[in-house]
Amino acid sequence: MKRIGNIRKKFLTRERLILITNQLTTNEKRRDWTPAVTHDWEVFFADFENNIDRIHNQLRYQIWVPGPFKVFTKKEGTKIREIYASRPEELIVDTLLFDCLMYVFFERKKVIHPNCYGSIKGKGQHELRKKVIGLVHNRKDLYVGCWDTKKYYPTINHQVCMQILSSHIKDRWLLWLGEICLKRMGKIGVALGLPSSNPMGHIYHSIIDWLIITKYGVQKYYRFCDDIWIIHTNKNYLHTISRELIEETANVLKQTVKPNW
Repeated sequence: MKRIGNIRKKFLTRERLILITNQLTTNEKRRDWTPAVTHDWEVFFADFENNIDRIHNQLRYQIWVPGPFKVFTKKEGTKIREIYASRPEELIVDTLLFDCLMYVFFERKKVIHPNCYGSIKGKGQHELRKKVIGLVHNRKDLYVGCWDTKKYYPTINHQVCMQILSSHIKDRWLLWLGEICLKRMGKIGVALGLPSSNPMGHIYHSIIDWLIITKYGVQKYYRFCDDIWIIHTNKNYLHTISRELIEETANVLKQTVKPNW
């Protein structure tokens, strides 16, 4: 398996950091800013050139140290999630990590299966919903197996995640950046609300995707973040898949599939 190198040379430039800053501060995004966020960006822009130079140099020499998160809760349906917000500096660096991960895993390696949805351009929940409904509509001979991982993002194992990253990435600088951003959460988990969290979640689960698809020849396999759907005519087949999925998720990803699949 060929690993991708020369990432730092391609992505770590002063120009890219400025471009990322411009992307994060468009008028559209500013409309959603709270007074606290507005204040943080005003402070950052007050010494913009020096801040960009400092971040660039610290990343270049691998001495950059992220600051703490701002944590708040958000209710989504019946669930209450912890959302992690960052200061402008950490947000810029995390977006740089996002760009690198998208380049390696989505553009170059194409590790993420085409039937994976969620926080991928053109692959939102509505697109997946149309896809699944189109397959099962007016069919009386189909079963749909549905699985969900328990507390998916908060239980992502850093050691396992770094093993996955290093199996595809040769560039030591990017591995350092990935590890230091992961460690912001402590010993386990990926922070919801950061740009890099969504591709990191897809990358982490890709091992199980390909294992199930290739080992069992699954054709109608779909995943939205950590929610999985498999469509088949044989109910016993889905039970076999479920046993394998539950076991491999525990053994490989060190996570738990909810029992109410």
